[in-house]
Amino acid sequence: MSKNYESYKETCHILNQAIGALVIHRGDIRIRLINAYVFHLFKLEVDDFPCELRKQFKWVKSQLINEGRLKKYVYRGNLIDQLKRSLHGRRYKTLERIAEAILDIRARLGDYLEN
Repeated sequence: MSKNYESYKETCHILNQAIGALVIHRGDIRIRLINAYVFHLFKLEVDDFPCELRKQFKWVKSQLINEGRLKKYVYRGNLIDQLKRSLHGRRYKTLERIAEAILDIRARLGDYLEN
């Protein structure tokens, strides 16, 4: 098996954990997206995905955080505060689209691994 295959399997595992946070955690969709990012998605970079999924993952990250304004954080609480500010005032439909994109990326990555 290739190194990329193992790397993509790990990415898939992290996405599964993020989806678990979206499904299981309490609170509105903003809180669940914050938990998914802080505890799981922040570990992933665009390069952790096959080329055909990178643009979609980059969109997800850009919707969750304003990377240009993201400060270096020392502790998780600081990142949570920044995410809350970033998602404050976002339309519910936009938040749904972000969550749906995470599910879609996971499904497509699974398909990629099967082929």
